[in-house]
Formats: sequence, structure tokens, C-alpha cells
Amino acid sequence: MEAVQWGGAATLPEDVGETRGRASERFAALGPLYVDLNNSLIGTDLLLENALGILRYEPQALVAAAFDLGRGRQALKMRLAEKSTVDVTTLPYREAVLKEIRQARADGRPVVLATGAPLATAERVAAHLRLFDGVLASSEAVNLVGEAKRDAIVADAARRRRTAGLTGETFGYIGDARVDRPIFEAAAKGQAIAPGGAIPQALAAHAEPLAVPARTAKSAIKALRPHQWTKNVFVFTPLVLSHGFPALEAIFASVLAFIAFSAIASATYIFNDLLDLRIDRSHRSKRFRPLAAGKVSIPTALWLATGVFAFGVGVALTLPLLFQALLGIYVLSTLAYSLALKRMLMIDVITLAGLHTLRILAGSAAAEIDVSFWLLSFSLFLFLSLALVKRYMELVHIGDRAGRKRTGRGYREADLETIALGGMCSAFSAVLVLALYINSDITLATVAHPWVLWPICPLILYVLMRIWILARRKEMDDDPVAFALTDWRSQIMFALSGIIYLAAPHV
Repeated sequence: MEAVQWGGAATLPEDVGETRGRASERFAALGPLYVDLNNSLIGTDLLLENALGILRYEPQALVAAAFDLGRGRQALKMRLAEKSTVDVTTLPYREAVLKEIRQARADGRPVVLATGAPLATAERVAAHLRLFDGVLASSEAVNLVGEAKRDAIVADAARRRRTAGLTGETFGYIGDARVDRPIFEAAAKGQAIAPGGAIPQALAAHAEPLAVPARTAKSAIKALRPHQWTKNVFVFTPLVLSHGFPALEAIFASVLAFIAFSAIASATYIFNDLLDLRIDRSHRSKRFRPLAAGKVSIPTALWLATGVFAFGVGVALTLPLLFQALLGIYVLSTLAYSLALKRMLMIDVITLAGLHTLRILAGSAAAEIDVSFWLLSFSLFLFLSLALVKRYMELVHIGDRAGRKRTGRGYREADLETIALGGMCSAFSAVLVLALYINSDITLATVAHPWVLWPICPLILYVLMRIWILARRKEMDDDPVAFALTDWRSQIMFALSGIIYLAAPHV
């Protein structure tokens, strides 16, 4: 059995080809250069990415893939490659490896992409980069890893040297895994991918390190999106709006609710980023996220998500059963959102608004403080307006290229005005609910002079309309909720509103 090969003058791009005529001195000394793909040329594993892509876009195909797994890893690899949604133009290519490839080509050495990935995938990468003189890849019959890969490289190197009028089978190799050890042992010069400069001890005797940026704890923490934890302050809303000083038990329970929600939310963020790798890499800012940029590996991300999720569940178990139920609804809703709802027109923004409102309900359950119909109505319209800002900004930055395939959403550029109109109407509706609440029986029962609360309406309206004006100017971040919580002008408006609310019963 032979590995699938791609190469030769008939199949190569015009600007590449096997070395002709007299071989260069570097070619004679070091032979062709063979470069591994997964976790070497790119900072990710396409097998895992293909699996995540199927889960994201064709979850029903996982059933067929499960049957293929029974026939062996190679059958599964081929099935996943057939359904691949990976965009090879946006993969996290490692500049250090590309530099070595360009140097080898400048030295007159043929460069071959040698990978255990299926041929179709390897060809797409090679065609995009236009730096390779050939491809060695896996077929239905051969899984090109370990000794099988070494044998294929040795045979290919010998053939290329004969073509150049040389003898022997000398070659160079760039790879990353312990499974590549047989190849490093046979290579004249082996270079092992070394995040942070270190390589496994098993490879140290046979390869020199090729330094690439390390996958640091800082990147792993960034993948948790701790800056998004500010959204979970909404669990304190029932506590803050309760009249009088709350009991210490309620305060402690609210703090635990915040911790539980933050941990669970971080796990869902990682899961969402795993499913959105292709889309995030095409986004102006999301492409810098640790997973999209290859700064955190997929296995590490899965372990990290599992750990923080288990921690969040452990904290939640110390709180009332109703809180646990609401947290469970949050997890299921987020999962449904990541897999399907985010691609549905309007359903996505309504779900986002509901998830933020759910935090208020969960805070109520944790502190055992009732919340009113008025608060829930206000929050639903408020968060719907902010969710529409988020979609508006995504469409603005993508422009006429917007569509389901590129954005993973159900919106087009033609929807911009409709989204803006809906968002601003939702903002005014939120303030209208607030105005009606000020004059409601529940307010009259606790506040002697309701007119004291009226300034809150223009303060909140200022925050919301300012966000929309900045969005229309293209000066808004992609996450308006985080913006509203961290923008100093908005913070002043919220603080004044809180002071007025707390002072009103005493006026």
C-alpha cells in the first residue's frame, strides 16, 4: 500500500515544481524538506476541527461518523474530511514554519507537505499557500503517520534526488509529535515544533527545536472571557432593588450565584468558540480569540471548559433548587443557541435577551427575593435592544458580504435599517415600561412621591440612545452589554439612577 501523492510537473502550480538540472549544494547536503500539517504548519488539528464543524453544521452526520469509528480511525478521518467546512485561507499558519519553507525554496530544495490528513484537505492547503512541490497524504487504505509516513518520505526523497542526479535518500523534516520520532531518526535534519522553545525529551536526541509562540496560561484564561463576567452582575439586581438592607444570607447567596454563572458562562463561551472557529477567523476582531488564533489547542479548551463547568455546578449545588433549575435552563438554552438558534432570524436576539433576563430570575431564586412583572418586562425590552445593536454592528462591519455562510446568522446587509428600527423601538419600550412602573400601584405603595423617580427615565434613555448613535456611527464595540457596563458615561447614569431609586422611599 502506498500513500496518496500529489506532485510532478503536470499537477503543480506554475510557480512551483521539482528542482531541475543540477541540484543546489543545500539540496545535495540536506535533501528535500518535508513539513507536517497539524500542529506544525498550522496551530490546530484539522481532524478535531472537522468534527466540530460537523457538530456545528450537520450534527446528524455524527451518527454516520460514529459507525465509521467502528471501522477504524482512518475511516472516521476520511468521513470527517468529506464533510469539512474548514476555510484553509484563514487557518492559523505558523510564521516560523513558513519562514523555514521559504528559506528551503530559496536554497533550491523541494518542499513537500507530508501529513496524516486526507489528500483532499492537504491539497487545499498546498493550493492556497503555493509553496509546496508536492503532497504526501493519507488515503482510504493508508493512515500516513509514524513509520508509514517515514517510509513514504524516504521513498519520495530518493525519487526526487534521483531526478536531480543525486543518490541516497537524505531529507529534512519539520514536525511536532512523538509519533514522528521514526521520521526524525531517519532525517538528516529534524526540526521539532517547540512552543516556548522546549521539545519533548523523546525528540531531543533526534531534532532541534523550532521555536513558535508558546500556548500560555494567559491565553487559556483569556479563552474563558473573564471580561464577560460583568454581565453576570445582573444576578445582583433583585438584591439591589429590594427595599431595606438585605440579609447577609441573601448577599452571600447572590455572590455564589455570580460565581456559578461566571464559571458556567465561561464553559459555554469556550464551547461556542469551538463551534465558531471558521466564522471567527473571518471576523475583524474575533480572529484574535485564543482558539481561533491557535493560541489554545482544542484538547486544552475542552479540558478547561469541563473543569470550569464542573466547578460552576459544584457552587450551584449549594444554592436553592430553583436556582439550579434556572441555571440548567440557561445551559440548555445556550447549547441550543450555539448549535441552532443563533442562525435563526430574530430568534437569536430574542434568545439573547431571554438569557440576560434569566440571570435576574436566577439572582431572585438564589437570594429568595421576589421580582416584579415590571422588572422582567423592562429587562426583556432592554436586552432585546442591546442584542439588536450586536447584530447591527456585525452586519455593518461585514457589509455586502454578509450572509448565512459568512456570518453564521440569518441576516443580510438589507436588514440593517430594520434591525436599527427594531432596536430603537425596543429601547423606547423599555423606558415606557419603566414610566408605567413609576406610576403603578406597587410603586405608590412604597414611594410617597413617585415623581422623584421620573429622572430615571431620561437617564436610561440617554444610555440606550447613545449606544445606538455610536452604533450608527460605527463607533460601537461588538458587545453593547459589556460596553454599557464599562463605559464611564453609562456608569454615571446607572449610578444616578440607583441613587434616585434608593432615595425615593425616604423623600
